[in-house]
Amino acid sequence: MMPNLGWHRILSILTIRNKTVLMGQPDYYQLLDKLIVNQPLNIWKNKIRFTILHEMSLYLNKDFVEARFHMFNHLIYGQHEDKTRWMKIIEEIDKYLGELLGELFISRYFSFQSKERTNNLAKNLINVYHDRINHINWISNSTKEKALKKLQTINIKIGYPSKWKSYHDIYIIRSSYFNSISSIFQHNYRKKMKDLKKLVDRDEWLIPPQTVNAFYYPSFNEIIFPAAILQEPFYSFHADDALNYGAIGYIIGHELTHCLDDQGRKYDENGNLHLWWTLDDINAFDYHTEKLIKQYENYKILNRHINGRLTLGENIADLGGLEIAYQAFLRTKQAKDGILIDDLTPQQRFFLAFAKVWRVKTTNEKFLSDLKQESHAPAIIRINGPLSNMIGFYHAFNITKDDAMYREPKDRILIW
Repeated sequence: MMPNLGWHRILSILTIRNKTVLMGQPDYYQLLDKLIVNQPLNIWKNKIRFTILHEMSLYLNKDFVEARFHMFNHLIYGQHEDKTRWMKIIEEIDKYLGELLGELFISRYFSFQSKERTNNLAKNLINVYHDRINHINWISNSTKEKALKKLQTINIKIGYPSKWKSYHDIYIIRSSYFNSISSIFQHNYRKKMKDLKKLVDRDEWLIPPQTVNAFYYPSFNEIIFPAAILQEPFYSFHADDALNYGAIGYIIGHELTHCLDDQGRKYDENGNLHLWWTLDDINAFDYHTEKLIKQYENYKILNRHINGRLTLGENIADLGGLEIAYQAFLRTKQAKDGILIDDLTPQQRFFLAFAKVWRVKTTNEKFLSDLKQESHAPAIIRINGPLSNMIGFYHAFNITKDDAMYREPKDRILIW
């Protein structure tokens, strides 16, 4: 398919031998195969020079650093000032020596008790999700049974890994930032080559514990909640259930829902990509998701419409995750007792904790750039979009037709 690319020589240089290589983007390489012989050699030389300089410019002298910042961070994303050098170097340590930094972070900021409490919260959400799937009437029993099996086998990683990575072959040279980074890159390459010869390690963490984010990996069927997201405003060991279920509970529900979103549903409980839904169930799923696409495409930011199809997976997860978290919260003692705190009901505190998660500041340029390429809707839409569909939100705040976020019952969307 690609006779001009010289794959045997390339793989030999990369020290990849006697391996089957799964290619994720064959169309790209077929086009590249044609360009290789259609474009002059000098263009390819310049392309290679630029690629190397672009990738390494962060680690070169001041002129390269400033040129890269002006092109990307300033012109494209609207950032007015570059970060300080110490801050950028801390970010590089976090990125490339993550678990070394992670050990220090865990010892100071995250307890085993927090890990246990979060794990129990996640199990409560899984039980609710299990019940909700059982009561859904738009998918067949055969697909429902497999979906429940996938949910029950999902691997939950909370806080930090059970075994820390080794960086023994990395040499940090205080007099040369570039050489230190090069040593890290060589380490990463050697590790990848070793990993090719081993079975997949399902206990390995792909991100360090000090990352403020959460993930679902469909090819592993696992959800990951690093210790750093288990901090305020997402979670506090001393907070009441309303705040924790509304914030980190929603985040956990969001990641759980990814296992059955528009992409996650294509992978089975072992992380293998194949068709396990019936055709009728796929059509029913598409019918529901098309309504969600249209809802989000009606939202506008800076006079530009949201791309409902681009953001579909995240919108499904936001809606499903919040519904699951809220139903799990309603099973807690606090929700049943209904005692007011700061003149707010437990249900109101749940929704306010959720909204607080997305309290962010963004430049207009970043907004416009994200609308074209980001799989998540803007933060304000991530709040108002799911809430406008949730009957629990309407009851908690007595929402009526006179309120801006009101949607007619027939227009409210529920998938999971």
